[in-house]
Amino acid sequence: MYESGEDYLEAILRLQLENGFVRSVDIAHKLGVSRPSVSRAMNLLEKEGYIEFSMGNMIKLTDKGMAVARDIFGRHKLLTAFLQKITGVPEDQAEENACRVEHDIDADVVAGIQKWMADNAVEMAEQIKVPDMSEKTEK
Repeated sequence: MYESGEDYLEAILRLQLENGFVRSVDIAHKLGVSRPSVSRAMNLLEKEGYIEFSMGNMIKLTDKGMAVARDIFGRHKLLTAFLQKITGVPEDQAEENACRVEHDIDADVVAGIQKWMADNAVEMAEQIKVPDMSEKTEK
């Protein structure tokens, strides 16, 4: 999957967590892209089985989409917390850098960071946890 597709899936998950629902206009605002760009991306993601549209054209992650979105969002949160802890930079700066790294980082590096965080930054465990949406979403 392309980086932009991952960005869209992560945005959908984040909006779902924030608002409980997701509309195309909300995605456009969150990502700073045009509504036609969102429409094209949603069509591709729907064809690939990552999202579906529910009543009122609300956008919903499929199980496949949720798995990818949770993985990306989890990496994003982990990297943000890790960069803050290691470098001492403000959260917004750490988050901006995490966004650039989250798509290209190797799984073994993520595992190493997770281990380091578990061993050295126990107080951040809740901060990097991605909420389980299975109870909150309709099937």
